[in-house]
Amino acid sequence: MLKDKIILVTGASHGIGKATALFLAKHGATIIVNYHNSKDEAQTVVDEIIKEGGRAEVIYANVAVEADVKAMFKYIIENYKRLDVIVNNAGL
Repeated sequence: MLKDKIILVTGASHGIGKATALFLAKHGATIIVNYHNSKDEAQTVVDEIIKEGGRAEVIYANVAVEADVKAMFKYIIENYKRLDVIVNNAGL
């Protein structure tokens, strides 16, 4: 059901966002791991997903800043051509 879906998980560098990203990746989705403050932790999530054979990428955006969100979506559409699901987990 999630195979080949492109999923953005905001606030995915730790906690519920991390767990969600890992779960979705195990079910075949490509995960875009969004972070604001924790680049190293976000990269660790991506590394875990890739180690398990999944597909993932880290992307910075402060979801409280409109310009950051626009830039993030522009990047996603340019590089993935679509976005199937957004998990809005960022805790602001």
